[in-house]
Amino acid sequence: MMHPTMGKTDATPDRRVAGATAVEPKDGWTPVSADEAARVVRALTQEPSAGDHPAGVPEGGRIGEPRPTVARQARAIAAGAAVFSVVLACEMALISGIPAQNVPTAASLSGQAPQHGHPSSPDGAARNPIQEQEQQMNRATVAAAAAGLIVAGESFAQSAAVQWRVEAGGNGHWYLGCAANESITWSDARGAAAARGGHLATITDDAEYGFVRDQAGNPTLWIDRSGPWIGGFQDRGSNSFSEPAGGWRWVTDEAWFPRWGLGEPNNVGGLEDYLHFISASCSDPIPNRMLNDFPDASSIHPCAPIPVGYIIEWSADCNADGIVDYGQCRDGSLPDYNSNNIPDCCEQGVPCSVGMYAVESRGSEGGNGHWYEVVPVRRYWADADAFARTRGGDLASLTSAAEDQLARRISSRVDWPWVGGFLDCTGVSGCCGGCAWRWTTGEPFSFTNWRPSEPNQAGVTERIAVTQSGWVDLGGTGFQMPSIIEWSADCDSDGIVDYGQILRGERPDANTNGVPDGCECLADLNGDGVVQGADLGLMLAAWGSVPAGVAADINRDGAVDGNDLGLMLAGWGPCGG
Repeated sequence: MMHPTMGKTDATPDRRVAGATAVEPKDGWTPVSADEAARVVRALTQEPSAGDHPAGVPEGGRIGEPRPTVARQARAIAAGAAVFSVVLACEMALISGIPAQNVPTAASLSGQAPQHGHPSSPDGAARNPIQEQEQQMNRATVAAAAAGLIVAGESFAQSAAVQWRVEAGGNGHWYLGCAANESITWSDARGAAAARGGHLATITDDAEYGFVRDQAGNPTLWIDRSGPWIGGFQDRGSNSFSEPAGGWRWVTDEAWFPRWGLGEPNNVGGLEDYLHFISASCSDPIPNRMLNDFPDASSIHPCAPIPVGYIIEWSADCNADGIVDYGQCRDGSLPDYNSNNIPDCCEQGVPCSVGMYAVESRGSEGGNGHWYEVVPVRRYWADADAFARTRGGDLASLTSAAEDQLARRISSRVDWPWVGGFLDCTGVSGCCGGCAWRWTTGEPFSFTNWRPSEPNQAGVTERIAVTQSGWVDLGGTGFQMPSIIEWSADCDSDGIVDYGQILRGERPDANTNGVPDGCECLADLNGDGVVQGADLGLMLAAWGSVPAGVAADINRDGAVDGNDLGLMLAGWGPCGG
């Protein structure tokens, strides 16, 4: 959630770096020679003149001037390396970019770094990381736009996905009924399911038929007699095709399991090539639901228009660990930073490591766009709160049923994690009378989900922990518990929470503090609001291996070297300019 001094994600900038802006990479990569590099750095290292700060513009900021793009940063890095080969009188390779492995991103608190970025080139060929980052962003943008077009208009007001649990005799798959605001064709429903990493639901036996039929009982999935689409269709190119019952198949190519309603399929009106639930009753449809063949785009049936809903099924297990990927993406046990319900490790072709990774409350599904992560390390509440802030977030503030449900979902593998609720007894004498429950972010404390007999308010240091059956209050100085961090900051007011952009590799965070570098001024070593020659001198003085916490070690890798120089030159000039 937000700090008291912050607004929502589409409002004021993050209070940590006021006035800073960031620009997404747009330029292409242009190689530079050593001569050109030296010329560029000579120009960069000149001290700013009085003319650099027009009247009315405070030092440290320029009106209308964007921060350097990634391509310009890369050229600056190359320039800096060339000059230092002379200044330091030693051999230094020309830096053509900052390798992803040398710029750590926010690490998972399970002890493993989040798996994102590019895997190594399989053929060992040299790669340009700046071009790759830009290409990846372009591909992601196109994919997101396509998915958005497919699912545009959906209400997403339906309940959360449900797992058909193995211990209950199921297959471990997940199912979700999706309601659209208007009629949707079978073809578009199939595309929408695929865009969310799943497929239209299929039925392979009587037990699954019963489970899927139950999911079709949501009234929002119905319009008159017409219920939701599922993944059966009639393949007219099949050797077994014949009307009305020949050539039917599932989108997954599983064995066809016919479970038709009475008298179906009948191909009334022709071209009834797609499968959905229908009812024998116009007045009371849901209790009488059954499977029916239906046309994709038109209907001649009385009170049976084109459906307004469909059922998605998630069944993929890309790493063959026996657990359906969808559940692992949703509870954070595998990373899914692009939020497409496919583990990032599978998309990147790298080994998958189960941990506790950050999870997005997806705006496309009615969420708030914030990111949440379980920290399994046990701490006292105040220490957990301070640690969350060092990560650029806050202890989670659960201000709605949706947030509370998400918190319980991702914390099912730990005991009673802390969140940001505390009993405020400021100005109150005695034990607990007159104290008030608050969130650390200052948001209204209106939604609650206390367990029976809670809160018992046994002392003035009571803090909120989450259990699978509701909230409890515990003494913040008496218990060491796991915790849940929430990220909500949007320092450049682009409508996207910064932390997700960092995880996806779209925004650099060299010091891994959860704040994009473009929203900070990391290279301003002397704190005067300008990255200039004085800061360069401080960096030179610290050159080499350094202990943790040295400011000149911008990327926090334990050494002040060419990588840090490149980051300094990339941010050269007034901070926030």
